[in-house]
Amino acid sequence: MKRGKSPTKEQKDWHGWLAEKGCCITGKPGQIHHPLGSTAKHNKIHIGQWFVICLAPEFHQYGTYARHANPFAFAHFNSSESPLQAEKKLFIPKAIEYGLESEIINTILDYHR
Repeated sequence: MKRGKSPTKEQKDWHGWLAEKGCCITGKPGQIHHPLGSTAKHNKIHIGQWFVICLAPEFHQYGTYARHANPFAFAHFNSSESPLQAEKKLFIPKAIEYGLESEIINTILDYHR
């Protein structure tokens, strides 16, 4: 099993800010979700700890529309064709509000499986 990449101080600050804001769908307290895992890279840029969203448990693990329990129901609930598209859609407004570097945002947007 591959161990995750530990976040830097800047990434921890980003995660903390997201957690304070709450779930990006409901605003309730939530959990940090790494759509690509914490070790993800794209175009030689580590994006795993940057591409994160905060999800309430019912949208993260356990509900009808939970990302891990039913990925395509999660995508449909968020008016998206795929779970990854839904996650990007939820990520962008928060990343812009926080002031994440445009290089990181653009690299995440460019990522496709």
